[in-house]
Amino acid sequence: ANAKCLLFTSIYEEPFGLVMTEAMACGTPVIGFRKGAVPEVIQNGISGYVVDDLHAMCEAVREVEHIEPMTCREYVEEKFGAERMVEEYLWLYRTTINSFDVSGTIPAPYDLARKAAA
Repeated sequence: ANAKCLLFTSIYEEPFGLVMTEAMACGTPVIGFRKGAVPEVIQNGISGYVVDDLHAMCEAVREVEHIEPMTCREYVEEKFGAERMVEEYLWLYRTTINSFDVSGTIPAPYDLARKAAA
């Protein structure tokens, strides 16, 4: 928790990147390249910074001191905490069950994802 920030330097299109949420849960802001799920996990100026290149990452390191560790932790608890995850799973289960038609078929996963994004 005494780290100034976590540099998430993966250039791989990470589907989630658990290490980012673990760092934020400790109150450590994350600076990551705009790849994969990074823009969905980090909220700019609240839990860290999403950057496009190494130069921007260096600039963000200078700015990270403006992010409050408690605000960072509260953000990750609200967005990725157990209560939120349970609510999301229940919503997914209900949506799936309610999506069955009379023949018993279910919609393709991307149809459910579209409903979730709406």
